[in-house]
Amino acid sequence: MPNRSLWTLLALTLYIPSLAGSAALSERLWLTDSEWNERRAKILKSELVDLVEAAQTEAARAFKVRKVESLEDRRAFVRRLETLTVSVAFNDSRAQAEEAAAISLELLRYETSDLGKASIALNVVVAYAFTRHLLKPATRQRLASAIRDYGLSFATIGKGNPDNPFNNWWGVTRSAAGLCLLATLPSFPEVEAPLRNERERVASYLLNYGDGGHYYEGTGYGIYAFSQWGPFALACRASLGVDIAENAPGIQKMGVNVHSLTVPGPQVEGDERLRLGRRVFWNDDGSNFPSPSIASLYFPFSNALDQIALLGSYNRIGGNAGDRTYLEIDDSHGHALWTLLYYPLGAEPPNYGEGLNRNLFDHKNGLAVFRDRFQDKNDSVFAVYAKSFHGGGHEQQDAGSFRFLSLGTSWAHAGGQAKPQAHYQNVLLKNGIQYDRTNRYQARAGKVSYYAPTENGGSISVDLGAVYGTARVRRHFAIRYAPTPGLRAVIGIWDEIIEKSEEQNEWSWSMCFQQSLQLDTGSGRFTLTDPTSGATLSGWFSEQHEIESHEGPPSSRTFSSGFQRDYPGARYLTAHSPESSKGFFTVLVLHEGEQPKLVFQGDGKERRAIINDEVTLSIDQSKWYLGPLRIQLSDSAQPIAALSGPTQAEIANMPRD
Repeated sequence: MPNRSLWTLLALTLYIPSLAGSAALSERLWLTDSEWNERRAKILKSELVDLVEAAQTEAARAFKVRKVESLEDRRAFVRRLETLTVSVAFNDSRAQAEEAAAISLELLRYETSDLGKASIALNVVVAYAFTRHLLKPATRQRLASAIRDYGLSFATIGKGNPDNPFNNWWGVTRSAAGLCLLATLPSFPEVEAPLRNERERVASYLLNYGDGGHYYEGTGYGIYAFSQWGPFALACRASLGVDIAENAPGIQKMGVNVHSLTVPGPQVEGDERLRLGRRVFWNDDGSNFPSPSIASLYFPFSNALDQIALLGSYNRIGGNAGDRTYLEIDDSHGHALWTLLYYPLGAEPPNYGEGLNRNLFDHKNGLAVFRDRFQDKNDSVFAVYAKSFHGGGHEQQDAGSFRFLSLGTSWAHAGGQAKPQAHYQNVLLKNGIQYDRTNRYQARAGKVSYYAPTENGGSISVDLGAVYGTARVRRHFAIRYAPTPGLRAVIGIWDEIIEKSEEQNEWSWSMCFQQSLQLDTGSGRFTLTDPTSGATLSGWFSEQHEIESHEGPPSSRTFSSGFQRDYPGARYLTAHSPESSKGFFTVLVLHEGEQPKLVFQGDGKERRAIINDEVTLSIDQSKWYLGPLRIQLSDSAQPIAALSGPTQAEIANMPRD
């Protein structure tokens, strides 16, 4: 970690300004002509020229402009429009600009869902902004009218365009409408009033992102919505001098959040979705990292210091230190121009993870992340989600859930998309579920009651009484990375359950895990072994709970575009609590060699687990100032040296000069 003054100087060198305060709406919505000419000259002298050449090569191939009649046609036309836009931005070809206009007009005529329309709107507006100065006057006027009408058409509220500021669809469709109106404002001043309404609507939607950058419908849906509202917000900054994100503090931390949750790839050879890395996730989501073009949009929204840290991580995941995906044109809701406009040029990226905290906490949503390091695909991420806020939309029963990713394996996973049931979420089950789905959202929120990050892990407690409708349901978690040689991580989980005497509920403990793991169970214990690496996660319960193995059925989802995606089934285990003892004290140890020796001692609130006579996990509710569940090393233990990267406390205490 460089000293603070050098780090700040580098930040000022790399910082991407908001570009706010333009005197008039520029031809190119995201920057003025002079800014674009300067940026274009830098791109042509940088490695990003490979991305330009890839687009120009593809744009030079023959393409027949015809009527768009299917989803496949739409995808092909959108892809062609993107490559033409990049090509024209650098070669000023009037012929390609006219072709882009013809494709745009055909796309705008295509009948599709509101979300499909939003995708079309974004790509058409980007093309219009970078080609309209080359169009024939008649073509330009016809296209401007069509774009204006397209933007106004989003005023019709419906299933795919709900009147709901908590839903990602709102962020997507309102941004699409706003972009159309902003692009055509110079030609049609009368759209100023509806444009102002769209700015206000999107600004309200941005409040859904927590102060730590977490999005409650699932990080993936947050990324999807961001791929639409991000460009709109940046265009408003550059062309209008208006920052619609100024009242949403979590927006600055989106990039840090996503990068902190991601372990770089390739995670699984041959799995294109995990090519860039594997990400820990919650709610209706998947584990892949966003395309580099979308990830490039995080730079202008982040503060100066975070931009440097993100540059190092971006470079490792998809840049020159990774697989160089940022120089490819992708089809994942992104646009190559975002990389060309916002990737920080002219600076050497710092080391991977430098400047990123190993501990991350989102207060609004109750998300705590404990990471061991930033190094390679074997990095470890343990995280707990209280689900302190949920406004609606996509929802899974994951309040009080945990996730554990290490050595390229999802040991404590989640069911993923179209699998909302509690048994896929690593939570406690009350009579087989987490809550009655007829309850309202406010009854499904957990509360963080204790949080203490440490140099090599940390602890967190979550109060879930309201979620289960039970007098006391508390989950206490503690993790210690690499406490002694041979132990990759030690995790303790203490689940307190106190009910009224007349209640007769059945409680169980669940954990979902990666399909490829080999499971072995016994009385009060289990092991999960990775056949590829040989690493094992050993789990023990302080009582002889009955453990069962399950495999859920596959699921599928048909998106609003008409595209159907199938998802494989998920494996999970459950441990059942006997009537005499409602609650669980669980120890998980990740190791790469011989299974460690574990002994439970004591009872009640004085229980403890001792691993190899060196590591002790202890419970003592009377000492909350020390943490209700904590991990300590014996005097004879030989702890591993401190892991790489600064902690939150270390960064806060750095000199400010």
